[in-house]
Parts: sequence; structure tokens; C-alpha cells
Amino acid sequence: MKEIPPGLAPSQPWLIVAAFPTHHPRTIGRTRNRSDAEAMVRFLQRKIPNGSFSVVFAADDSPTDLPPQPSAIYL
Repeated sequence: MKEIPPGLAPSQPWLIVAAFPTHHPRTIGRTRNRSDAEAMVRFLQRKIPNGSFSVVFAADDSPTDLPPQPSAIYL
């Protein structure tokens, strides 16, 4: 089982996932509640119009299947 990166507690179950046409989807942020995650997605869609962003709930307390990215923004 993969470890949760430092600073990302299981108390942040809402994931912001980015998917670009030439890249695999990856987790770019985590929040404690859905409204914060949706606000972040709206912000990202305004700043990066060609990106595709979505909110995902991680029901279990384990990290996502996607490996953490060094350039990811963790909230």
C-alpha cells in the first residue's frame, strides 16, 4: 500500500483531478470539503481553459491509485 505524502491527512477526502489532452489524469489537490474543491475547479477552469478538471471523493482513507506528482498543488 502506498503511503500518503506528508501533510496530506485522510481528513482531506476531496480530490481535484486534472486531465489534459496529452497527459494522463493526475491529482493536483486535496480539500476537506466539496465546496472548496468545486471552488478550486472553477478557479482552475477560468485560468486554464483548455484543461479538464474534476472533483473526486476518495471514500476510503487510502491514497489514490495515481502516484503523487512533484508539481502537484496540495491544499
